[in-house]
Amino acid sequence: MATASETSNLHVLSRQLEADIHARGLREGDRYLTANEVGQLLGVSTTTAHRTLRLLADSDWVVRRRKSGTFVGSKAGNEQGAAMQTVRVLLSIEHRGLGTFSSDELMSGIRRVVAGASVQFDFVPSGDRARYMNGLLQRAEADSSLLGFIAVSCTQDVYRRLAEAAVPTVVIGSLYLGGPDMPSIDTDCYQMGRLLARHLVDGGHRRLAICSFSESRPGDNRFYEGVSDVLTEARLPHNALRLLAIPRDTVSFEAAVRHLLQRPEHPTALMTTGDSAAETAARIAEQLGLKVPDDIEIVFRGNATPAARQSPHSRVEPVWPFERMAESAARMLDRLARGLLLDEQRIVVPVRLREAPRGNNQGVTE
Repeated sequence: MATASETSNLHVLSRQLEADIHARGLREGDRYLTANEVGQLLGVSTTTAHRTLRLLADSDWVVRRRKSGTFVGSKAGNEQGAAMQTVRVLLSIEHRGLGTFSSDELMSGIRRVVAGASVQFDFVPSGDRARYMNGLLQRAEADSSLLGFIAVSCTQDVYRRLAEAAVPTVVIGSLYLGGPDMPSIDTDCYQMGRLLARHLVDGGHRRLAICSFSESRPGDNRFYEGVSDVLTEARLPHNALRLLAIPRDTVSFEAAVRHLLQRPEHPTALMTTGDSAAETAARIAEQLGLKVPDDIEIVFRGNATPAARQSPHSRVEPVWPFERMAESAARMLDRLARGLLLDEQRIVVPVRLREAPRGNNQGVTE
């Protein structure tokens, strides 16, 4: 007899197969995966795959025919509503150049779920966002095609406007306290702060700085809490950490970093956001005659993008590649657009520390 834990795991796996059937656009009677293929898809044994398929068969999601294979059942056809025709991806204009996401991976992840839909990118300006959003939603309302929105780390007024319009929306990033409760996929920002701070403290750093942005996001606060808790545990003085709030533009960022590193008692470690910002900080440090990482160690937090994976700096990132995060957001959005309930309203992705390469090796701490 299966234990409660095993039964719970089978239900989780079965929901993943239900999402896979939706993502493939399969209808009743279509051929589905074999047990071996299910095992490879889910990363489980063939025995577990068979048990998961039996669970799906019990609820009419699939029909298993001896010596013929597995086919999509009536439940999938009954639950599948109209598919999205348009996905609009909203990003703040300041995202450009920060190295915090990959548009290619974002597009790829979405298209793996809604292959036939049109995917459009909209960069929300920093000024007069209300007018921009009103115009965008009016155009969307006039468009007869079924659509949904994926909002990537936008501001609270953008989220409120989307909630008021009652359009299917999924957020990639942290939600605001007191803001609308929207489906979201986020990283563990608190643990990001802890991992980076612990890496630096264990490396002997006692003067640290964070280059933040003056228009912060809710995940920033959790990140700061993680850093602060580690510094408190290490019994460092209150002035061991400097926090810089910088406008989201390259000129302001460069000027602030230059001013910070020109101080007589400049920090020996600098935390920032995105691989591009880390590279900019390293370039300025070298211009000032500082050796990286001997005189100043530069680390960053960000998504697991191709550019981040090539960075020479230590970083914290989600354990999922950004493409998988985009794919998960698209799956959530697809279910919303079809009028289906979500298995999870909020997904929090674990994070890990990737240390800077030493020689030809790169250390990984999870």
